[in-house]
Amino acid sequence: MSMEQSALLNSQHDIHGRISRAMDNLRKLGADKLTLGTVSTRIRILDDLWAKFESNHDLIRACYGQLYSESEYAKTDFVDTVENSYAHQRGLLFGLENKLKPASPRVPVGPEQNSEHAPKTSLPRIQLRNFSGAYEEWPSFRDLFKSVIGKNSSISNVERLHYLRSCLRGPAEKLVSSLTVTGDNYDRAWAILSKHFENKRELIRSNFATFTAVAKIKGETADELSRIHNAVTTAVNAQESIGRPIRSHEVNLFNHLVVELFDQRTRLEWESFVSDSVDPPEHEKLTDFMSKRILTLNAARPKTAAKASDSTRSAKTHVAKQGLKDSSDPQCALCKGKHSLMTCSDFKAKSATERKTVVESSRLCFNCLGNHTVAKCQSSKNCFTCKARHHTMLHEAYVPASPSTEVSALSAVRSADDRKAILLATARVTITDRHGDSHPVRALIDQGSEAQLSPNNLSYSACTCNDLALPCRFSESGGRNPGQPAGR
Repeated sequence: MSMEQSALLNSQHDIHGRISRAMDNLRKLGADKLTLGTVSTRIRILDDLWAKFESNHDLIRACYGQLYSESEYAKTDFVDTVENSYAHQRGLLFGLENKLKPASPRVPVGPEQNSEHAPKTSLPRIQLRNFSGAYEEWPSFRDLFKSVIGKNSSISNVERLHYLRSCLRGPAEKLVSSLTVTGDNYDRAWAILSKHFENKRELIRSNFATFTAVAKIKGETADELSRIHNAVTTAVNAQESIGRPIRSHEVNLFNHLVVELFDQRTRLEWESFVSDSVDPPEHEKLTDFMSKRILTLNAARPKTAAKASDSTRSAKTHVAKQGLKDSSDPQCALCKGKHSLMTCSDFKAKSATERKTVVESSRLCFNCLGNHTVAKCQSSKNCFTCKARHHTMLHEAYVPASPSTEVSALSAVRSADDRKAILLATARVTITDRHGDSHPVRALIDQGSEAQLSPNNLSYSACTCNDLALPCRFSESGGRNPGQPAGR
């Protein structure tokens, strides 16, 4: 979540709070200051808040893009909740404004004049939401339905009952399913629903059960702290909407529960934030701290490249974000399809050498397959096999061919590589002559040989070969022809 998205979400929650407290703030002025002009001004302020909320909503949708439906903002039906609160508060203010207007003499008019002078409202189109029977959904559904349908004098009771039954689902629908669609049964159906769901004890339990189910912060991140901030704001506004706001003597416990959701670092920052006073902090001070802390964490968060997709990670491949012309809609350099080169089936089917040729001809990066040279590659990852500066899919093209196995033959053949030394099969042996003297010699193990090579001094001095009746040929270090026999 970017810093802009976080700021917009915080602004939406603040606007929600101001909208839901519009009537309560007006009552705080006192009856002597409650004039027609004050009420009209409050209605204009309420309309401006709603207009700003819709403007922020459009910006949030643009920021999330295709991921909007998967965001927490969309899943919680936050927009519908604020819309219901706005409709309820404006309906209350509109009714109060009509009461404060001076009574004018009624002049009989015709149907055409009546429709011409009927009050025209500039309210945005409001879509009725469904009610499944969840207690926590009842206040918002009740306020919206009464404002849009229940208090609309141009709708008959039969039509109201049709609208009501079309909005009910599950247990709520079963409560009034036996009633026939008549004008008299609308009031009866509404009374049945109100008696069953106007249970403040159950509503309070549901609100706090939702809050206490919020998990603790898993890490010091702006997203985690925003999750706690949104849960706190929702719980406070839900209590205010049912007429049971968190009073001053209850806020200390509520603040304590909120702080218990912090991680150790955030809790230390909070204690430092309130260390200048010995009095218990107000709830507004806690929410201000969370808002400022969210902005700080967003500003300090490093900008990292987008995470690779699951399929890319499973194939142990990597790609740098730098240099891509359009990361949201890449084009394959091989088949020109709307996918990256590394995920191309044609590219995968080629050998490593052929892949390297494709990369060379397309002038791509050998390390990340991006649209730049290796020298400009900013990816910190290398080949997963040899850690060299090339892509894993090109590894085999960089591995040199292993030398062929050499086979020894009976005949001596000079090898292609000029060897400096040749190892012979020899053995150190001790031979005893006829006088009983021992002589250490090195014997050459030469399979298939017809002659035995031994030093001249051994033959001349000891005549060992003759004594052993061995056919001998002698070699000297001067290059004497070993084929000339030195003995018998």
